[in-house]
Amino acid sequence: MKKKGFTLTELLVVIIILGIIILIVSPNVIKLYNDSVKKTMLEQERQVGDAANLYVQDYCGKKISDDYICSSHYTSITNGNKYLCLSEIQSAGYIKTVFYKKNPCDGIVVFSQDSNGRWNNTKTYLYCAKNSNGEYRYITDDDSSVKTTYSGCVN
Repeated sequence: MKKKGFTLTELLVVIIILGIIILIVSPNVIKLYNDSVKKTMLEQERQVGDAANLYVQDYCGKKISDDYICSSHYTSITNGNKYLCLSEIQSAGYIKTVFYKKNPCDGIVVFSQDSNGRWNNTKTYLYCAKNSNGEYRYITDDDSSVKTTYSGCVN
């Protein structure tokens, strides 16, 4: 009577081939995942900037209601810039919590004056996912002077 099945050698060859395929594919999958996280963060930065612009138009220009007042961070000039904290935009309901890999972010939206004297959103900075050392795992830009200058927005 002949037994049907695979020999140990055949099983080992299949396992080795699968291992080689995994070694070839996994770096590409990891790169794809990291690229998608970066694109997500860039999109969130854009959305925060848009929300900040709406907040400024609604409460710092012609007020649409007395529910919120224009932030004191925006009404005063610091180092030639005005700014809004992400927390202020969120508390006014213009944007929900921003996350990086399921961790909430702090943030700053910096406005600079253009050549026509208008204040425009020039840059959104997000600081996300503090590790056990108190360092952020995601920072929009490694410009530490922004975090220091606008420390009232970032814990």
